[in-house]
Formats: sequence, structure tokens, C-alpha cells
Amino acid sequence: AILAYTGLQYTTMAPHVFSKDALDYIQKHLRIISGFYGTLAPFDGIVPYRLEMKAALDINENNSLYDFWGKMIYDEIIEDDHLIINLASKKYAQTITPYLHDEDQMITLIFGEEIDGKIKQKGTFAKMARGEMVRYLAENNIQNKEGRSVLFFKINLLSKLMRKRQVFRRPCFKKQKMKTTQM
Repeated sequence: AILAYTGLQYTTMAPHVFSKDALDYIQKHLRIISGFYGTLAPFDGIVPYRLEMKAALDINENNSLYDFWGKMIYDEIIEDDHLIINLASKKYAQTITPYLHDEDQMITLIFGEEIDGKIKQKGTFAKMARGEMVRYLAENNIQNKEGRSVLFFKINLLSKLMRKRQVFRRPCFKKQKMKTTQM
């Protein structure tokens, strides 16, 4: 999957130049959310498709892909340490957030620029920053204290973007612990 996708975040991630260790890292830690496949590991095989998570759906009483996938994506992504580093867009993160439990911790990274006291994301630059963040994590083998982490990233490093392109005046990161009620 990681070499088949051609979106901006994937070209910026540049997995074709990863070392073997970096490729091993993403295979272990990265999960890709797909409207078509659900959850993918980087080296899962895929066929070309075009299906956005917001697409309407009418299959067995499911009105959306969120209804269709239900809790399955959360169940595939969550691990024993209950930590998720979220690089996904809001619409893809919605496949996870309704199912988070009190012991789960989701850290959402928002790549944007502060303008008039509000964080503004520019889609192109946010996608590029997501790709560079995955590459940074993989190349530097970033892990939590137990040696585990789960990243998820819409089929879709900040510092490099700031230096090279002057995209962001100030990096904006948002850490959140999500609590939801049981349904």
C-alpha cells in the first residue's frame, strides 16, 4: 500500500528511499485508514481505487462508510499500550474517536499556522507535514518507553518544512485524551 499510493503525503514521505530499518519501523507501527480496505499495514497489497471516507453508501442498511466500518478500524489499530499518534485528517480520525475508552490516549498532531489567535491548516502543507513526520519517526526509530506506538495516517519534518519553505510561523501541536461514553 505504501508504495502504491501517490498522494502528496506519500510522495513527501518518500518511502522508496527508506532504509530497511525505516521500512521495518513503518510496517510495525504505521496503520493506514482506507474507506475501501479499512485498516492497512504499509506492505498490504491493494488494487487502485478512488473512495473517500465521506462517500455515501447504501449497503445492508449502512448509510456511510463510518456505519459500514463501525468499530472494526478502532479494534485493528488499538494496542495494549492504548496509545495512538494521530496524523489523520478529521474525517478519517472519526473512524477511531467514537470508540476510544478512558485508558486510550490519542495524540493528535495538527500542522498549521496561528493566524489571529486561531490555528489555520492549509491542506497541501498539512499533507506534506504528515508525510515528513512519518519519515522522521521512521528514520529516527521514535518509540514510546515500552518500545511500542501505533500511528495512523489518512491515505493520504515540520522543522524541515519550516526551514525550507517557511510554511508555518509557529508549529501547532494538540495533545488530547479522548473520553467517550459507551454506547
